[in-house]
Amino acid sequence: MFVYVGTQQTSTAAVDFLAIERTLNGDLPRPCLGEEELDLAARVLDAHGESASAIAERLGVKPRTITRWRERWKVAGAA
Repeated sequence: MFVYVGTQQTSTAAVDFLAIERTLNGDLPRPCLGEEELDLAARVLDAHGESASAIAERLGVKPRTITRWRERWKVAGAA
């Protein structure tokens, strides 16, 4: 999977889309993502059918964190 962010708007006040792109594409050094950026990156990987352990490894979090986020997305109706 390769993720590309267009250059029209590469960030908002809370989210750096280029940092998310670099993380999802495995670029090193891996950018330090904030909680909102991690959540968005996890949603992209989840939408592509990645397992909780694969998402966790890519984002540098624990698989249990991904499981909790997935549960939260379902409750919020975003899954």
